[in-house]
Amino acid sequence: MKTAVDAIFIGRDRRYNRRFAQMCGHYLVEPEACTPASGWEKGQVENQVGLVRERFFTPRLRCKTLEDLNGWLADKCVSWAKAHRHPEQGERTIWDVFEKERTSFIPYAGRFDGFHCIPASVSKTCTVLASDLRQCAVHFKYLGIARGRIRSTTETSRLSTRTPY
Repeated sequence: MKTAVDAIFIGRDRRYNRRFAQMCGHYLVEPEACTPASGWEKGQVENQVGLVRERFFTPRLRCKTLEDLNGWLADKCVSWAKAHRHPEQGERTIWDVFEKERTSFIPYAGRFDGFHCIPASVSKTCTVLASDLRQCAVHFKYLGIARGRIRSTTETSRLSTRTPY
């Protein structure tokens, strides 16, 4: 994805990239963009990231696997939430508020399949000329294919000579 925003209108109104909008719809997230020329808004988010880094990742951790890191981080987050008061409901802890809200959560929909199909053709030099102006080399057996489709994910790209629809 090149950018999440296709057009910026007045204030916070945006037209989001189709793929970004699909991902937000999959995860049921409402995107909220910063106001142009309001650098302080971005600074607030970066400040929160800095607080999380300082709170949970100082000193720097060493874990053998990503699962070990995620388990450690989950335990640390739960213990922190149980020990601190909620900023708006001061008589309750963050954990108490979370536990009450948990019953209304929507179940996780699974991983977003971020594939992307675009029309393509193979040139005489064994490169795929995709409609979004990318070029990539292909095996010579595809030489002479006038039309195909490239299916791209975050990990791979694959040329298909048949229309999958």
